Amino acid sequence: MLIATVLNSDASVNVFEEISSLSFIPGSEEVLVIRLKQPQRKDKLRYVADIGATLTVSLPKKDGSTQVVTCYAFVSDRSMWWCDLPSSLTDNLVGGNFTFTLTEGTSVTSGYVESGLSLVITGGC
Repeated sequence: MLIATVLNSDASVNVFEEISSLSFIPGSEEVLVIRLKQPQRKDKLRYVADIGATLTVSLPKKDGSTQVVTCYAFVSDRSMWWCDLPSSLTDNLVGGNFTFTLTEGTSVTSGYVESGLSLVITGGC
């Protein structure tokens, strides 16, 4: 099992910050950036995926289903992954937990990000 932390949306390999969750307004365009880590290590060392690995995230939608989105590894650090969340998708997302699946050849590893998405409600009462 792997764990992941959410990073700031404009993260780069050498400049990033772990944040508790990605805050989004429904209908906004966002970028979700996560960093994979090894939970069994006391220092939670980053987990660098194999070249050619794929990562998908399953995000919760308003109707109770999930939307699977493909993520892309940072070229210089395959422990960091990003995916675009277009406005058409964020308009249907809810805040909360999401899961991810890393595939490396025939090995498939899943993980869970608790409270990784925060829905921002705008407007008046």
